[in-house]
Amino acid sequence: MNPMARQRMRALDKLQRGTFSNVGERVAWSYYDTATLAVATTVFKMFTVPLGSGGKTLDLTNFTGNGALPQGQHLTIRGFRVMYRSITVSNTAGALAILQTLDNTTLEFGIQNKAPMYQATLAEMCGLPLSLITTPTVAGDNTVLASRGIYNGYIPLEVPLVLAALTPFSFTLTHQAATAAGQAGDRIRVSLVGKLLRTT
Repeated sequence: MNPMARQRMRALDKLQRGTFSNVGERVAWSYYDTATLAVATTVFKMFTVPLGSGGKTLDLTNFTGNGALPQGQHLTIRGFRVMYRSITVSNTAGALAILQTLDNTTLEFGIQNKAPMYQATLAEMCGLPLSLITTPTVAGDNTVLASRGIYNGYIPLEVPLVLAALTPFSFTLTHQAATAAGQAGDRIRVSLVGKLLRTT
């Protein structure tokens, strides 16, 4: 085959290759999990209860493993996303309690029980609150910060973290101070954002 014909064949072959193939696929992906706050609970081990177990529905998690990626998957994590969502109307005291929780809640990510490969507070990650509504709920309460407030943040990783199939990992949220009673039922959602390779 002459060089020009080989070049045309390579071009045609490239046009016929896409995200999906007979053996696998490469996709932009986010694995997420959700913790529901309770006053008596200070530590949350994320990604340990898979979808379909323990009341975990798709709005709470899309992770199907138990502390490790399933067989046939490989995830390059390029960043972490965090969202705090309050479920009740917050007056000033309630909004300040949320901000304090963001400030005193730490997250740690580790692989195979080794020293943490990432540590941060939620306050670092969440930035400014969204969905702000100023609605006084009691006399003199004129600085309400949030009604069903959503605090959302994304931290890109300068050094991507790579998870191979069946490799144990941990993602732990820890409240360093007590959670206010008014926050019971609030949710913190965390996501592992990156490139997923998976077999078909």
